[in-house]
Amino acid sequence: MTTANINTIVYEQIKTGSIKNVVFFGDSDKMPPPPYVVIKTEADNMNHRLIFRFIVHRVMGEQDLIDFYIRKELRDLLSDVATEQGNIRFYSTDEWVGVQARSDDNTISMERTFFVPIILV
Repeated sequence: MTTANINTIVYEQIKTGSIKNVVFFGDSDKMPPPPYVVIKTEADNMNHRLIFRFIVHRVMGEQDLIDFYIRKELRDLLSDVATEQGNIRFYSTDEWVGVQARSDDNTISMERTFFVPIILV
């Protein structure tokens, strides 16, 4: 399975949740209307895992909804994702960022990271 395949799988899986607007970081200079999720892939300095940062944006005043999504729904969406090649297991890095006030589009945001172990050949 390639990184591109996993990116597509992650994108499709996140879209099955309560937030339907999902974009990859850097894919567009215009964000969708809130609520939306930005998926940012990040390098692992030891090259043994793929890291996915999920940045969730909601309108101001929806702190409870964003907190629930980050702490519960996102974890549930990424628990053993079934694919044609088998299940993909996502693990939390236990790294998350609390509510950040006021992005450029007047939304609040919150972040959490997960990783997938990989073997480089």
